[in-house]
Amino acid sequence: MTSPLRVVIVDDEKLARDRVRRFLSSDAGVEIIGECDGGAAAIKAIAQLMPDVVFLDIQMPEVNGFDVVASLHASKLHTPRIVFVTAYDEHAVRAFEVNALDYIVKPFSSARVRAAIGRARDYLSRDSGDYDRRLEALLSQIAPGSGSRWEERIAIRSRDRIVFVRTSDIDWIETAGNYIRVHTGDKAHLVRDSLTALAARLDPSRFIRIHRRILVNADHVQELQPWFSGDWIVIMTTGAKLRLSRNFRELIERASDKRLRSGTE
Repeated sequence: MTSPLRVVIVDDEKLARDRVRRFLSSDAGVEIIGECDGGAAAIKAIAQLMPDVVFLDIQMPEVNGFDVVASLHASKLHTPRIVFVTAYDEHAVRAFEVNALDYIVKPFSSARVRAAIGRARDYLSRDSGDYDRRLEALLSQIAPGSGSRWEERIAIRSRDRIVFVRTSDIDWIETAGNYIRVHTGDKAHLVRDSLTALAARLDPSRFIRIHRRILVNADHVQELQPWFSGDWIVIMTTGAKLRLSRNFRELIERASDKRLRSGTE
């Protein structure tokens, strides 16, 4: 008798973990051996439990799904088959498809989860030797400075539809618990992603971190005003006033200086 597939579910949302568990529970060929609510816990659990398959959420705060894969790849100890789970992300989906890696998009169906398990089972039975190479290609594709083209627009799920926002229209981005809030003019879009993950996909010469919780589009910065204790206030073209931490002052000054020089050339 074939041993059941040993599965770990990783998602910071309990409802999402419960949904995957429920859809897999009817498959006698699957044994769920662990659940994790964050990337750091997932790295430890995967190393200890050595599952066959991991359903891995991408958009998690602090340590996201790509960070988990990078850690596994670097350790070279055990790389399970990964089924990436994502709220629709145009950049990520494109990378998965290019590298022939499996993914499911939230909100996912029972049939989609079963199909992913079927493909994982097939991969494991064939023991495809190029799997690690495909993961490595994915990491190089999504890594900052990898040479890939920076995102020109991002997809934002809004209730029952998906809205596409041009990155050039973004004024600033801030963390909001397990989400980020993307500000464009008088609108604010709540996105389930981490600031670090989104920043990795945006042009670093345009999008500058001014605080550990805030990323601004330097093209939309109107003025800098001194504040207390070495901090500054960043005034956006929309009138929004944001605090520039002294720890990040050099970054925005360097970006501003670069743009001033390019404007005089």
